[in-house]
Amino acid sequence: INNDLSFDVLAGVNDRELTYSQTGLTSKDQLVFGLLDHSNFVTHDIVSEGGGDLDYKTAQQSLAAFATATLDYKRFAYLVVGGRNSWTSTLESDNRSIFYPNVSGSFIPTEAFAFLRNKKNINYLKLRVGYSTAANFPGPYSTRSVLNIATRNFVTTSGAVLNTNSIPNFLPNANLKPELLQELEAGIEGKFFQSRLSLDLTLYNRVAKDQILNRDLDPATGFTSQQINAGQVANKGIEAQVGYKIVKAKDWSWDLTGVWTLNTSMVSNIPADLKEIVYAGYTTLGNFAINGQPLGIMKGYYFQKNDKGQRIVGASGDYLASNSIGVIGDPNAKYKLTGISSLTYKQFNFRFQFDYTCGGD
Repeated sequence: INNDLSFDVLAGVNDRELTYSQTGLTSKDQLVFGLLDHSNFVTHDIVSEGGGDLDYKTAQQSLAAFATATLDYKRFAYLVVGGRNSWTSTLESDNRSIFYPNVSGSFIPTEAFAFLRNKKNINYLKLRVGYSTAANFPGPYSTRSVLNIATRNFVTTSGAVLNTNSIPNFLPNANLKPELLQELEAGIEGKFFQSRLSLDLTLYNRVAKDQILNRDLDPATGFTSQQINAGQVANKGIEAQVGYKIVKAKDWSWDLTGVWTLNTSMVSNIPADLKEIVYAGYTTLGNFAINGQPLGIMKGYYFQKNDKGQRIVGASGDYLASNSIGVIGDPNAKYKLTGISSLTYKQFNFRFQFDYTCGGD
């Protein structure tokens, strides 16, 4: 615009089509032992041992339009505003479009103030804050029922071949919506003492809403599962990185970097009829999403204990197991530390890294 102010705009569209094709075959009753070839088996089928179809195709399409505008004032103040609208074929027309914006700003004091320029001890300072959003979409065929076609599903004792058409155990949900991910972040970056010491500190708050989850259904309904929008997961944390250049010579350099991360999560807004959701493992031992608990809390059977915290021994001499499952652990770490050393000589580099996790089961 002028010598002090510049304005840039980037806009575009995106079209993505994803097609998956699988051809499979199961063979049983081996004729010659050890010859693993389909022609060496008596019976063949395109259905797996679990009853799933091994021969199928899926297709989905997504469209998007996006734009980003950047305002720059004298190279020390920046404002970035953007947005994206996505459409997907995997949802019904009322829910297949979603708009998610983003905005961020940054300020560089070492460029803005003359008394901070060309300082030996303070070489670079940057303050930043931003808000961003994103979306996740379900896979295909979650909102409409499909028809399973199975040829030669049964063969009667008289040799008659029976072909079947059926609907799956999955109940479609026409009201399914995209997941919405929101994040608010603020941070500071700096370089000091002729850029030997560097600092990067970030505070963030991430929230995932309308998550797409699988809900178990009573088989008496004719279905066993359904995808729904339920639950909210909030993650709050701090990421701090400190680096120091120990050696800075013509051919040699040695850099040390330390990273400390702290993250806490909390689950909320799971419907009362669900109470909890198993997203890894099994209903009797796995990772659960439970209102008021960190994401991934572990539940399973445990040994009963008395008032003193001692395990109870039964008449057979074995520890008594609980009658129902309960919380047995939390896999989330209290904090994590990472240390990195990078030693460089001309074109050669030697790097090692160690990681330490405090807490977490």
